[in-house]
Amino acid sequence: MFIATYQNNKIVKENDCLWDDVPDGLINLQLTSPIKVNLKNPDGSLGREIAPLITLGKYDRYYFWNEATATATVQGDKIKDIGEGRLVAKVIAGIDDERKIVVEVRVDIYSNIKISHYPLEDLEEKIKRGQFRKDIIRKSI
Repeated sequence: MFIATYQNNKIVKENDCLWDDVPDGLINLQLTSPIKVNLKNPDGSLGREIAPLITLGKYDRYYFWNEATATATVQGDKIKDIGEGRLVAKVIAGIDDERKIVVEVRVDIYSNIKISHYPLEDLEEKIKRGQFRKDIIRKSI
């Protein structure tokens, strides 16, 4: 689940709205792990259950997207059947306009985390080729 935080302490969560409805002005973007962990109390007993958070902050722009797969049966040049989509991972990213880099965090359904970075020009090229929706990018404050 994504969590977008604003300067006035307003918080917008994925369960409350779609990313397309998240306004500009974020101060940070968080992603929760899909697998919760139990904290251990000082006496050794299990404590409360939490979902670890990954936080990106102090970036100029942010984005979020879900990665999903679906199966399709193709016969010749026709699609006969399309299976139901299945969520594979969630991705958040921060864009640093001054350093011209994108830092992307991908968390799959098993809580495996992959952090990568690449030049901003690569993202801009994906946008030009129609491989990335520019309208999912949100501006920071």
